[in-house]
Amino acid sequence: EEENIVFAAEQLKKGSMEKLDEFLLDLYSMKSFTKEEISAYMDNKKQVYDIAIRINHALSVYMDIMDTVVDNYTKRWLSYGFTGDTLVFIATRCFKDGKNTLQYMDELVESLYAKGNVDLTSVSDYFENIEKIDAFIKKMLITAGINRRPNDWDRQNVATWKSWNFSEDMILKAAELASGKSTPIPYMVGILSNWKRDNVFSLNDTDSKPAEKEISQEEYNLEYARRRNFAISKSQRNLEKAMQLEEFS
Repeated sequence: EEENIVFAAEQLKKGSMEKLDEFLLDLYSMKSFTKEEISAYMDNKKQVYDIAIRINHALSVYMDIMDTVVDNYTKRWLSYGFTGDTLVFIATRCFKDGKNTLQYMDELVESLYAKGNVDLTSVSDYFENIEKIDAFIKKMLITAGINRRPNDWDRQNVATWKSWNFSEDMILKAAELASGKSTPIPYMVGILSNWKRDNVFSLNDTDSKPAEKEISQEEYNLEYARRRNFAISKSQRNLEKAMQLEEFS
């Protein structure tokens, strides 16, 4: 009805006829025709924008145009079942980790969704588990003589080594043997790979084995290539996502 179209136009407050046409098409796609339905649509839209603003604030990210953020990120995240509070919690974690970008948060949200961690409790439990893993990794790095923060490669390595049935004590033993080497992590890979091959899975067995030889250049090159390919693949994914943003392109 004409009065509903006028009511819809009043909701825009300002804008061109083109904007009004887009708005009416949105309303049509959502089957919002009456004043009540249009009002409900506007209330929901405001809630989504408010959530996007809260997320950006938690990330300490400023965007001139929020439409792009809402369309490319917030709507999709909410469609997965995340609540606004959960998304702000995730954004706060990203900021704490020094990875306060929408692109990184998007990767994290996708990863959490794939693992089935959507509600606030499961997301909080996930991060608590990560903190426990990082605490062990930090201990491992110190033992190996490495002074830096844990990163995704470390988490991937530890998960792989544990999948080989190595205990944390065995991993720390490998770190101890790698301390002082020019490339401690690749050296650890060589040690653990050799132990796995020789079926050595207890500290007592390591005492009966001769000292591990220095990792070969071939083994180091393979490890370096694996990490480089991982980094390139991740950078490419980030670039593809960034290119989707209107202000980037």
